Formats: sequence, C-alpha cells, structure tokens
Amino acid sequence: MRSQLSLNILYDRDKGLCWICLLLNKPAYVKRKDASRDHYIAQSEGGSDDYENLRLAHKSCNSKRGTRTIEELLNEGL
Repeated sequence: MRSQLSLNILYDRDKGLCWICLLLNKPAYVKRKDASRDHYIAQSEGGSDDYENLRLAHKSCNSKRGTRTIEELLNEGL
C-alpha cells in the first residue's frame, strides 16, 4: 500500500510527466496505469529512496533505462 501511495503522490508532484521522456524531448504524458517510480540517482550508485531522488517515469522507460546514468541516457537515448 505504501508504494501505491508513494506513486500517487509522485504522479501528482511531477504532473503526470515522465522525466526520462522530458530529458530526451519525447512525448512525456504518463497514464496512471503506465506509471512507475524511478530513482534519479540509482540506488546502486548511492541514491536514496527519498522523494527528492524519485521521479515519475513510464514503466517502459524505467525498464529500458536500467542502471544507465543521466549522462549515458543523454548520450545513448533509449
């Protein structure tokens, strides 16, 4: 239940927009059923599970991103 509440709060905070799509200049609107929480700085890189480090993302973008850093995303795209 906590993760669903967190996702709802995150969805509202980020205005329903996928941060990865915004970064890559792609259509960014996320339907609630397609929404996921993504870590801006991956936990494997020392990122926290705090709201400041969480971003809204499409499930598909989050999955494709994997453990890529922001720099890798910009260089490689998705």
